Amino acid sequence: MSVLEAMALGTPVVGGIRSGNIPYLLQQGKAGVIRDVNSPADLANGLLKILQDPSFAIRTSEVALRRARSEFSENEIIGNHIRYFQGVIGD
Repeated sequence: MSVLEAMALGTPVVGGIRSGNIPYLLQQGKAGVIRDVNSPADLANGLLKILQDPSFAIRTSEVALRRARSEFSENEIIGNHIRYFQGVIGD
């Protein structure tokens, strides 16, 4: 949840390549940096990418912000749940 919260605030994100749904949330690297968070060197390289390339940080943060607002807003999630439950009950 913290990755999605950071995305919704427009904060640059580094997430784990084998951390559940993180690669999906970060659109395979379009909305943030994906690294092996169990490797200090790889994690550091991901952080450095954001810190040393401001245009990259801004670009990925903007993609992340748009994604968070369009696909994970309260209204979008509620609508998805309603459609799911309507399918379950056959309505």
